[in-house]
Amino acid sequence: MTVSFITPKQTINHENIIDMVIPTPNGQRHINNTNGNVDLLKKGKVTLLLKKEWSDKPETIEFYVNNGVVYVEKKVINIVTEDIN
Repeated sequence: MTVSFITPKQTINHENIIDMVIPTPNGQRHINNTNGNVDLLKKGKVTLLLKKEWSDKPETIEFYVNNGVVYVEKKVINIVTEDIN
């Protein structure tokens, strides 16, 4: 799965994501690449599990986001947020 982080300053793409957990107003949520899903983000930690082709172990990437939205379009998960730390 592909994830695209969209901020006012830049867009960052990550490929080969095998799992993603985001903070929503209703608690932590696992996201998949089913078209049409839309979730609101709240301020908090996003966790990605990234599967590299040359490794059997997934790599964990964690970062914090400010209020935003997550939507899925053409099997790409888009995270639109004010900032990523």
